[in-house]
Amino acid sequence: MPKFYYNGRDKNGKLVNGQMELPSREQLVTRLQSMGIFPLQISESEMKGVVALKDKLGGRKEVSMGMGGRIKTRELTTFTRQLSDLLMAGLTLTSGLRILVNQTENPKFKIVIQAIRDDVQSGGTLAEALARHPKVFNHLFISMIRAGEVGGLLETVLVRLADFQEKEDELKGKILSALAYPLVMVVVGSAAVLLLMGYVIPKFTKMFEEMDVALPLPTQVLVSISYFIQSYWWLGLFIIAVLVTSIRRILKSKEGKRYFDAWQLKIPLLGELILKREIARFSRTFGELLNNGVNILQALQISAETMTNQVVADEILKIRTNISEGEKISDPLKNSKIFPPVVVNMIAVGEESGHLENVLLKIAVSFENDVDRNVKAVTSLFEPAIILVMGIVVGFIAISMLLPIFSINLGVTQ
Repeated sequence: MPKFYYNGRDKNGKLVNGQMELPSREQLVTRLQSMGIFPLQISESEMKGVVALKDKLGGRKEVSMGMGGRIKTRELTTFTRQLSDLLMAGLTLTSGLRILVNQTENPKFKIVIQAIRDDVQSGGTLAEALARHPKVFNHLFISMIRAGEVGGLLETVLVRLADFQEKEDELKGKILSALAYPLVMVVVGSAAVLLLMGYVIPKFTKMFEEMDVALPLPTQVLVSISYFIQSYWWLGLFIIAVLVTSIRRILKSKEGKRYFDAWQLKIPLLGELILKREIARFSRTFGELLNNGVNILQALQISAETMTNQVVADEILKIRTNISEGEKISDPLKNSKIFPPVVVNMIAVGEESGHLENVLLKIAVSFENDVDRNVKAVTSLFEPAIILVMGIVVGFIAISMLLPIFSINLGVTQ
């Protein structure tokens, strides 16, 4: 019977090592997990002890890949799901990461996973390894992994994380797919109008000049717009560039973003949709963190950081401050202008019953469904509105071009 040597961490996160005689690695993994030990490295040859691992850990330098923006969310979700499946199958963490290095097609993500595997193999925790790549793995991801490692439930946490990411991707996909058709209509319609104004209208203008026809007011307006587009198109592009640059600078400042986000929430229909989306994200994030053993103050801090709307994030941070002073979660929520009464009441019931995390996840599901319905409703209103506007614009162009021809015909008839 082979003898296996192992290094791992116990439930308290302490580095341990030892040896066992068992028929296979899989049986050793099962035995260690039943003992509350999470295996980091298994070998049939004797490995260096815990002291050597600590020395190696202390000598490691932080790695910053700086490539988070080039790794897609879908790739991160796939990584999480595959790692959870591999651990559930009984593989060690280092073995699972080694397999994922070989399976990952994105070369930049491959380098990140390789660095994580090396850190874990050196004796570090997965959370510590992930924390070295903050542009790839956000605070929420790292906190849940850390809680899972401490509680000895890493496989379960990875499954929940993968489910969480897939639901986020699904909701985002529904919103994008619902908005795709209206956006295509706007782009195509605008391109058609610009083509008419920049190429077709000048042809008619020359014809009218040769005929020496007095142009009606609508036609004069149209010809002036066409002349401006032809002669000063560069000025239009410059103005757009200045506006985009100014808006981006304003949004980079905290006060500017807060003002813009507050304005967004006041937009009819769209503001309600944005708020529901933020409440759904807050409820799911907060609920998942509590479900994985993260303390309530840290969970609120992380939840605030995941919000895209600064007004909602500030409101969550206010709740966190009140809770740190001894209040219940539902107390500051009652005075909030952000969270609707139904959410406040459900959270109050969850607190009283001791099942707050389950209630939060139910709120998330409910509001995610509301967001899906609202997106469909809003886009169903956008589509006819876009068609109407484009019809009016094209109709104005057509009528303005035909009016001089009608006046010529009337003059000839008379």
